[in-house]
Amino acid sequence: MTENNYPTIQANVSLVATGGRVSFGYEGADDLSKRHIENDGNINCAKPEDLGKGPVGLEFHLLTPKVTLDGIDYDLKFVGRESIRIKEAKDGGSIFAYLLNCLLEVLQIKQGQFGGYTNPGGNPHKLRFTNQNNDNKRYKYTLRAKAQAESGGAVLWLDDDPMIQNGGGNVGAF
Repeated sequence: MTENNYPTIQANVSLVATGGRVSFGYEGADDLSKRHIENDGNINCAKPEDLGKGPVGLEFHLLTPKVTLDGIDYDLKFVGRESIRIKEAKDGGSIFAYLLNCLLEVLQIKQGQFGGYTNPGGNPHKLRFTNQNNDNKRYKYTLRAKAQAESGGAVLWLDDDPMIQNGGGNVGAF
């Protein structure tokens, strides 16, 4: 699938609840996506042979609309920008630089590789954004599903923390 003439990696996301905990599972939705997304959610955009050297769309499809935790049924959904957090994965650096990067991200001042966070067609079970995919860096992303108790009241955020490897140079898999 392409949007705006660039390829899109589509990940089908399933959540499984056991023992009061939730685990995330990922599967590529088509042949292109299967070549770039791993079962743990890691995404490798550094293979230019079928992605090109420009932007890539990333789209998550939540296949699990409900989950039961500790006897409580929750409805799940993605909430646009609130459902994804992305940080450059660094092997070190100063605590000051890390805190500044976090502050800029929270204030949404920092322009970067990722943008255009939407729920396509207003569907709360889909989350889409764009990766410029041109900086040869690795990113840690947190995918977040909002869980609202069917009985009202309780809200939980269920998180998972995979990686994205961007292209732009001689980069391999994880």
